[in-house]
Amino acid sequence: NRSELLSFAIKRFAKVNNIDERHVQYMIYNDYFNSCLNELIINGVQYTEISFANEDIIQNLSVDKELQRKIKYTFLLCTQRTNSVGPSMQEKIKRSYENGITVGFDFMGMETPLDKDELKKTGRKSYYKKINAVLQVLINYPASVLRIHSGETIGTEENSEKIFRIIDEIKSDNGYKDFPPPELRIGHGVHYIKSDYYYEFLKMNHAIVEINATSNIALSNIS
Repeated sequence: NRSELLSFAIKRFAKVNNIDERHVQYMIYNDYFNSCLNELIINGVQYTEISFANEDIIQNLSVDKELQRKIKYTFLLCTQRTNSVGPSMQEKIKRSYENGITVGFDFMGMETPLDKDELKKTGRKSYYKKINAVLQVLINYPASVLRIHSGETIGTEENSEKIFRIIDEIKSDNGYKDFPPPELRIGHGVHYIKSDYYYEFLKMNHAIVEINATSNIALSNIS
């Protein structure tokens, strides 16, 4: 995949040219990112939002000024749904937001049905615990974004409603009012159980459901 190819390129280039890998990492990612932006511009894109997990690389990207004039880009700091979210991640979100390098946070990763440990309020896998930790930071920043991949695959239709109920519980426990902040987005949300609660939650919280057509087709989730 892309990460493995980039990692290989970094190690290979560093070894052949006897250059520090960290420095080469910035060079490779800069070249890759500028090439991606140029490709988007060719296809008429004027705004792009990138989910990326490495705050250091985001901070050290050097973008061609001509490209900057043609396209606006922002980042969502992200983590896999299976990863833990603790104080260090909270600090990273806060720091990256205040430094102006991200506009929010994205829980991503190939979706599977939420299991019983993820539905608990405590524990290493608790989704309540992870979302709560992120919300505690983003709730302080106007115009921030919380994006959660859900309804991505057949067999996970119950996930969105379960996540909504977790968010409602977090809001109740913390005394949070309606969103925003942050703006709540459901990524890939094509598979869900139709219910009054589902639609009411979206309306009450001004939540956006993203139908990511190219991703869903690439993942064979829709025809």
